[in-house]
Amino acid sequence: TLKAKQKYEQIQDQLKIYDADPAKKREAEFLYDYEDEGNELEEELSDKLITPSGKAAIRDHAVESNIGLGEALDDLYPHIGEAIKTQVNLATGKALDVKLEAYLNLRPIKRNALTYQREQRQKIETFCKSFPVITDVNVNSVKRWIRSKEEEDLASSSIRKYLSVMKNYWEHLKEKDHVSLEVVNPFKDIRLKTYKKHRREIFTLDDARKLVEQPTKQSIKYPYLTSFIKLGLLTGCRVKELCEMKIEDVKIVDNVKVIDLTEAMTKAGTAGARKIPVSKKMEPVIDWVMFDAKKHKRPYFFKCKRNRDGVRTHHMSKRFSFHKQELGFESNVKVAHSFRHSANMILTKQIHNVPLELREALFGWTTNGNGSMSNTAYGHMDESYPLAERKIDMEKIT
Repeated sequence: TLKAKQKYEQIQDQLKIYDADPAKKREAEFLYDYEDEGNELEEELSDKLITPSGKAAIRDHAVESNIGLGEALDDLYPHIGEAIKTQVNLATGKALDVKLEAYLNLRPIKRNALTYQREQRQKIETFCKSFPVITDVNVNSVKRWIRSKEEEDLASSSIRKYLSVMKNYWEHLKEKDHVSLEVVNPFKDIRLKTYKKHRREIFTLDDARKLVEQPTKQSIKYPYLTSFIKLGLLTGCRVKELCEMKIEDVKIVDNVKVIDLTEAMTKAGTAGARKIPVSKKMEPVIDWVMFDAKKHKRPYFFKCKRNRDGVRTHHMSKRFSFHKQELGFESNVKVAHSFRHSANMILTKQIHNVPLELREALFGWTTNGNGSMSNTAYGHMDESYPLAERKIDMEKIT
């Protein structure tokens, strides 16, 4: 298959040269016979995949039924026949991802953020695993794929993203003559029923005790996971902020011990950069994670790896997800982001009566994501809500 693919690519390059020279245009017609190359590969694969007795059975069936050997193969060994056809199609330029690199290098794609470009690649490559060959894709097969994803509980919005990306890629294949212009775009005009999203819930105090006191395979294997949960509940931090915390971020500012969160450590476009006073409940947790970090010679509180987008949250989120599932928490309802809302709930009017403006300063929120001029201009909040007072409020989260 690899040899056939290489031949196909070499011939494509040669045809481009001939296309640019009208005098050699006619010569290109006799240059290469794709049909012969496919037949040759089909024979090689048949020799490797089918035993002599199997071949004899195919020949006998072909004679008895008065059909070709290919049809006899499909009748007796449909899985082998399908596998061979797939490999021949992939080798002779009929793979669904045949123009993926060219598509991703188009100016409208390249002008977008790197994260968006990677998302496009990931979605197309994922879909191509289910449908390796262009001829596998039609309206009915796409609908079956959608149903399978709904059964996996993939959100309707995520399925729509796949359809949108594949719809544009399919049009590109049409432009490059890999798909007939008459063929209907199978990703277009498909209506999806919108299912109600999971309603996120906070962790109650009983939930919090269960998360930190009941061991699971994950918490035993990764002892710092329990500290991650405690620190999340006590600080109301985002998962990204927790994963970015370093030993050097624990400082003394205005005689108050704080965790200094910079803009690079938090969510872009928010008031996330802030200094979090360390409460008495936080002290032993921070002492332990700093000891563990120094012991294993890492600058960060928690052991995580950055993905190709530079984000460190994936591994910790996965570990926490397995941990809470083993404890019986419903997926997508009580999640790591609920740490923030649990801490916020404790400081609300119903319990400790901390005003909204002060809670936004503690947790790095701004109303509707936009900072109010009255709160942020000239560092107003830093003056009216000093660290000593913030520490008093943080002590209320227990």
